[in-house]
Amino acid sequence: MRYGVIGCGRIHRNHAQAALAVEGVELVGVSDVDEERAATSGREWNVPFYTDYREMLAAGVDAVGICLPHHLHEEVCVAAAQAGVHVFCEKPLATSVEECDRMIQACDHHGVKLAVVFQHRFNDNAQALRRLLDSGRLGRPVLGTALFQYYKNPEDTSYFAGSGWRGTWEREGGGVLNTHAVHALDLLCWFLGEVKETQGLIATLTHSTEVEDTAGGVLRFESGALATIAASMSVGLKFESRITISGTKGVAVLTDSRRLDVEYLNGGRETHVYDEPLDDPSFQTNLAYGRGHLAQLADFADAIAHDRVPVSDGRSARHVLSVVKSFYASARN
Repeated sequence: MRYGVIGCGRIHRNHAQAALAVEGVELVGVSDVDEERAATSGREWNVPFYTDYREMLAAGVDAVGICLPHHLHEEVCVAAAQAGVHVFCEKPLATSVEECDRMIQACDHHGVKLAVVFQHRFNDNAQALRRLLDSGRLGRPVLGTALFQYYKNPEDTSYFAGSGWRGTWEREGGGVLNTHAVHALDLLCWFLGEVKETQGLIATLTHSTEVEDTAGGVLRFESGALATIAASMSVGLKFESRITISGTKGVAVLTDSRRLDVEYLNGGRETHVYDEPLDDPSFQTNLAYGRGHLAQLADFADAIAHDRVPVSDGRSARHVLSVVKSFYASARN
């Protein structure tokens, strides 16, 4: 799979490094409207660089990774689909559900795959919890909880105002829930299924942004299970992510990207720590990122090769965004 990366910001390194590491994938180009940034990336990965992504599409790629500001996802996704190029898009899929629908429709119409980067599904601890649920060992899931909190310095104006798009409803589409804790929300949906009802609250407590820096809410799933989510980027803590799935036979706790603890009703206990190297200079990773980009890109390539739906596809990402938007609507009402 000849793979190109569109957008050479921070997260593009995960795409480039994954493409270099995954068997059957070849990194063949990078693109950015900032010529200096595109050239720097091209030199680092030893591939051609472009300042117009359309030139890279025309040069011959099978798939592209979209690593752009949220409001630009639709334009590039549709252009790639029209060129017959498969799309691996960073989360969230778009800034609105309507944009998601147009992206999905374009990919369906032109017969290309659309996958959305929710790499935490592919971390070893999340995969293990998914297998536990599928096996029935936790019984019927009845309750989920998700906690996501970290500190984003309100005085660091470069992240928000300096970006030209972060912190705005129009271009980012939302705040901590939409951009950061969306990984936790995606996992809740992946573990517990479709959401039918939400009630949410949002607040902007420490940052000078339009969007929220703190959020909390309740979800009801089609299965009848309930869940809560709480998220903030205003707390005095570097990073914490914790997800609990409680079933009639046991409770499982997912901590960060590496640990899984399980306690069963019959008294049994399990602890699994997946020792991912978080200081490996060959790959940009940390507790927040995990190493799921590698496995997800491999899944995407396999989905193309065998004409199947990727594990994290456009429709599941649309559902997650619809849940985020329903939280915001509930909070405003």
